Amino acid sequence: MSDTLSDALSQAAAWQRVIHGLHVFQAALDGFRAALSRLDRPLVAPADAPELLPEWLACQSALDELPDAPGLSASDRLALARREMEEYLRGDRWSVAGLRGCAAELGQTCAAELAAADRELRRALAAAQHAVEEQVP
Repeated sequence: MSDTLSDALSQAAAWQRVIHGLHVFQAALDGFRAALSRLDRPLVAPADAPELLPEWLACQSALDELPDAPGLSASDRLALARREMEEYLRGDRWSVAGLRGCAAELGQTCAAELAAADRELRRALAAAQHAVEEQVP
């Protein structure tokens, strides 16, 4: 196998891991958003919504396990939105509207990062296909 093909396949595998990690995060975020949408009582502090904590912990775990994705500008936006969400959940800036806004921002950022990762995966696969075609007599 040529170095070019090997490199392209390695890059494709790395992008597949990133995409999988983003889908895991997206699923966890969907659970958090569902728990947030079920809140139907007045909330004055994070302790008033204990059902949000396990859902957010799943989001944190998914974010912590995301593989590095060099070159994706959304990574910084994900980190910023995560910090803001954690400020709301700690009570530093408690606001249900703020939680919903952060969840929306995280969802949009994740979608943007998924689209960028998908483009990179397609590029890597095209490079692998090109390397295979060059090897065929």
